[in-house]
Amino acid sequence: MKVGPISKNKILIRSLIIIVLLFTCTFILIEKIVYEKMKADAIKQILLLKEITNIRISDVFVQTKLIAEQLETNNEIHEYLREVRTRKDIWSHPLYPRVLKTLRNIQAANPTIYLAWVSNEAANFCLDSSEIITDTSFAANIRPWYQPAVASREAAFSQPYYEYTTNTLAISCVKALREEGTIKGFVSVDISLDSLPPLMQNFVIGKNGKNYLLTSTGTTVFTSENPKNKELISLTNLLPYLGPLKAKEKEYEEIELNHREYYLTYQVLDINHWGIIQLIDKKEVLEPFYKTMRVILYIFLISCLLSIAILLMNIYELRIVQQKLKKEAVTDYLTGIHNRKFFFESSQNAFESAREQQRSLSLFMIDIDKFKEINDTKGHAVGDMILKKVAEEFNQAIRKDDILCRLGGDEFAVLLMDIQEEMALVIAHRILESVSQLQIDAEKGPFRFSVSIGIAFLARTDKNFEALLNRADAALYRAKNAGRNTVSF
Repeated sequence: MKVGPISKNKILIRSLIIIVLLFTCTFILIEKIVYEKMKADAIKQILLLKEITNIRISDVFVQTKLIAEQLETNNEIHEYLREVRTRKDIWSHPLYPRVLKTLRNIQAANPTIYLAWVSNEAANFCLDSSEIITDTSFAANIRPWYQPAVASREAAFSQPYYEYTTNTLAISCVKALREEGTIKGFVSVDISLDSLPPLMQNFVIGKNGKNYLLTSTGTTVFTSENPKNKELISLTNLLPYLGPLKAKEKEYEEIELNHREYYLTYQVLDINHWGIIQLIDKKEVLEPFYKTMRVILYIFLISCLLSIAILLMNIYELRIVQQKLKKEAVTDYLTGIHNRKFFFESSQNAFESAREQQRSLSLFMIDIDKFKEINDTKGHAVGDMILKKVAEEFNQAIRKDDILCRLGGDEFAVLLMDIQEEMALVIAHRILESVSQLQIDAEKGPFRFSVSIGIAFLARTDKNFEALLNRADAALYRAKNAGRNTVSF
């Protein structure tokens, strides 16, 4: 089956499409696999950092609570609060300097502690590590820390409030000192909310990540967006997403805020039921994935281009081989001119074209005179040399568009289109003359040889090419009988 140029182009296009589709589908599949793997790894890392954040923030509150519990075991503080009944007793009591020193030592030993203090409701005073509050407007039972302390048998955390004298936003871990069911005073250590931002900031994940610290009532006491802001901020835009996280139905949420995608995590501190919200920029977390896929994409593009280049090279080489085989199929292996197969294919087309278009057509049939005798006496090597030589002479004598073929043995044919009979005869005699001047060197000495030519011109009576061929054969037969080295038509 003969494959035309259009079919070859279709095959090439289909092959290119298959290569592109194959690489595209493979890339998409790899992208999905790599994405899922790297996303899973990123989520694991986020959840691990979430737990670390929980532990580190919890440590601050746990340490604060432990200090408050330790204060409660101090006998001197117990005795001092039990015996101070009036404001006059505050400074005059012999334990005052020792209690004050204890409070100052606690504050100095713990950087996260803003204040350590004791309070007596009966005498209506508060003694901290820096000063005594004896203002008549001070009332322990209306301070924000009072109700949590009274309601708990353990040290209890207050909600954020502003310190009485410094107006610093803080939280207190207060322990009520009880004796026979009666509260005789309070001990407390305070954490300034100014101490939390550096700690929370350390656990912000990524450049665009955000951390929030919420009280048990849902009020924000810290946000990494503005760490110095002491005002309480309500996160109304995040709270709707916290339901499933609070219920522990999910470990994280994927949300969009301000045209940016985030992973949202939420965790509750067991010690005081405060919440930590962490927002992690999804694009930033998956940046390693994007970098990996860019590298893979470059590799795929290069591989695809190389595959296409290899395909084109193979197709080019295949075409070269096909052209070579095609040429060999119609070429005489010895002389390099067209062979019998090509002659009959092209002559049939030339005959039909000449008939339809009323063009002139001439056919030469050429034989080497006494070639069998030369082969027998001089050897086949000399015979082959003669065949090559005459083929070269024929090529030089005929026109560029004329068709020269070796039909077999010492028989040649020339097909000439659009030529007058007189010009055809001129070419035939030119062939005779050039061949007769050839000299072949053999072992027994140089010798010369000749050819005979039979010519037939296309006639209206020729119904097919065989008729023209038969007349040329007959003319060649007459030329040989006429003494050889001659032309007959």
